[in-house]
Formats: sequence, structure tokens, C-alpha cells
Amino acid sequence: MAKEFTGVWIPKAIYQNDKLTPTDKLILSDIYNLCAEGGDYFKTNDTIAKEVNISVPSVSRSIKKLINLNYIKCEYNGRSRLIKMISTLIKMIKQPNQIDKAAISKRLDSIHSSIQNKKHISKDVVLPFESD
Repeated sequence: MAKEFTGVWIPKAIYQNDKLTPTDKLILSDIYNLCAEGGDYFKTNDTIAKEVNISVPSVSRSIKKLINLNYIKCEYNGRSRLIKMISTLIKMIKQPNQIDKAAISKRLDSIHSSIQNKKHISKDVVLPFESD
């Protein structure tokens, strides 16, 4: 029985990739979600176009771009096209997030300095009118 479609999860490595358009990211995420465990992506350009609500030539351009960026590879079995993820991309996506200690330190320093730089707050009550 076919798996029920529940949505497309976009990995951080794909979402933050500035080489890709939003359409490229969506298509690559769909490919990743189906191929991450060693499977093949078998959807036709027409099916992808209908799902993403874009033209078939736009799908073709995105697929070619992903091939040229070496994110995916296409194989033909005589009757249909199968798309596979390149293993280096899968490893990049599955890598645990590395903590940037320098960036965290800078953020903490800025928080501490902003707390220390707060001016003295008056304890007087300010009323919205001139008279009591």
C-alpha cells in the first residue's frame, strides 16, 4: 500500500542554500524525503508540475540545475527516469548541527552589555494627564 502524503519537510541545509530558488528547494526536498533511505524518486516532470503548481519546463530547468549542482543524478531504466540523491548531499543534510561557539559568545556578550547599559529607571509614576 502506498504511503499517505503528509507534507514535505525541508531540511535546514536545503532551506538555507542560497544557490537554489524556492522551487528548486521544494523539488529537492521532495526528492530527499523519498530517497533519503536509499529509495528512488520516480515522479515524472508532469506530476511534479501539478503538485508544485508550476509549468513542466520550469520543472525541467530545476531538475537540470540540481543535476549540474551535483545534488542529484538521473538514471534511465529503458522506460522511465529514476532520480537518486548524491551521497554527499545526504551526509551534509544528516550531519548534526555544529554549534558555533564564537557566535554564541558574541550574542551573550551583546546581551550582557545591553543589560549593563540600561539607564536608571525612575520610580515615579507617570500619569497620562497633567493633574492628579
